[in-house]
Amino acid sequence: MSIFSRKEKAIKPLDGIRALACLWIYSLHSSITINYDLMICLGDAYWPLTVFMSSGDLGVDAFFVLSGFLITHNMMKQIDKRGEINKLEFYRSRILRLWPALFCAIVPQIIGSIAFNIKPFNPWKLLSCLLFINNFYDSMPTHYWSVACEFQFYLVSPFLIRHF
Repeated sequence: MSIFSRKEKAIKPLDGIRALACLWIYSLHSSITINYDLMICLGDAYWPLTVFMSSGDLGVDAFFVLSGFLITHNMMKQIDKRGEINKLEFYRSRILRLWPALFCAIVPQIIGSIAFNIKPFNPWKLLSCLLFINNFYDSMPTHYWSVACEFQFYLVSPFLIRHF
């Protein structure tokens, strides 16, 4: 199985929602470089584009909802199949899914921070990212807060799903 192949049991319509959420987030980040004066000059006909591009944070919300749905769905299937959630396996799989991408994002920042003295390197901020608590502590770049929120959801969700 390659990294680009799909699982047979994947919920295919969610791929479309995921693609729209990606586009929404990308549009927010790219709109920073687009001249809003140009959009204003183009007139009211382009207001939907302006609204879409300036509200990309809703794409993050869509990812949170998708993630919550998929994790809950998988845990409910596991409860139906085994009668319980294997919490150790669940946490192991979540960490193995999140940490590689986190390291790929953090390592270049550390290297750049040290090599070019762009921003003083703070090991406590790095530790807060690796422990997924950086939404409580001022972390490296602030966008890691979403990964921390997602992992904190992962921490409590097996208990909530099992007891409700």
